[in-house]
Amino acid sequence: MTQASFDAAHDLEALLEEENARLHAGDFVTAAGFAARKEALMATLNHATLGMPAIFNNPDFQAIGRRLSRLVEDNRKLLEIAMQVQLRLVRLVASTPPSDCLIYTSTGEPLRDPLPRGLTFAAQG
Repeated sequence: MTQASFDAAHDLEALLEEENARLHAGDFVTAAGFAARKEALMATLNHATLGMPAIFNNPDFQAIGRRLSRLVEDNRKLLEIAMQVQLRLVRLVASTPPSDCLIYTSTGEPLRDPLPRGLTFAAQG
C-alpha cells in the first residue's frame, strides 16, 4: 500500500502542476476539465494512506506533502484569480447595450429578428 500512496501523491502533484500552468496561462476551459480527475486523485490518496500513519513519518512522503501543500495553495490563488476574471467578463457582457444589428445564418440569410441578449437582464438591476 505504500507504493500506492506514493503513486497517488505523484499523480496528484503532476495534475496540480499542469492545472496551475493552464490557469497561469489563462486557459480556464482546460483547467476546469481537471476538476473531476483532481477530486478522484485526492480520494485515491486519502484511501491509500488511510490506516497507514507510519507513512507520514517517511521523509520522502513528507517532501511530497510539502510540495503538494505549495501546489494546492498556488492552485487556490490561481482559481480565485480565474473566478475574478470570469466575473469581470460576465459584468462586461451584461453591461453592453443590445444591438440592432441583424444576425445572419450560416447560409447568409438574415434572421427575421435579432437574437435576444441572454445577459441583458443582469445589467438592469
